[in-house]
Amino acid sequence: MLLQWIIDQMLPYTTVENEHFQQFVHGLNKKFVIPSEKVVRTKLFPDLYLRVQYKLKTFIEDNLKGADYSLSCDVWSSKALDSYLGVIIHFVTKDFERKVVVLRCLPYNRAHTGIRRPSLEEKEAYKIFQEEGY
Repeated sequence: MLLQWIIDQMLPYTTVENEHFQQFVHGLNKKFVIPSEKVVRTKLFPDLYLRVQYKLKTFIEDNLKGADYSLSCDVWSSKALDSYLGVIIHFVTKDFERKVVVLRCLPYNRAHTGIRRPSLEEKEAYKIFQEEGY
């Protein structure tokens, strides 16, 4: 639940070292051991990432057998002017549910504007799709 909360609220890993957060948690349960920022960053989040990646890959494999899909890309900049490339797959499940899944979000260190740059994004999306084994 701790990781879900950090993710949902988009909090930094260092939240677990905040004195008031620690007092709050210990007020709820004195026996709970709050993991350090380093453990959260180097162990808990990477483990969660691998579990989610496995579930996502299995879900996509189960729902894409014989199905049509499309890939799209989105490039944007954060408030800090860091650029990112999102690779998204769109498909309809066997039960006719529309699904949109972000396969990957990567730093994008190329210049980008509102002008369509299909050669860069489409090549990157296809490469990621192949790397994931789809």
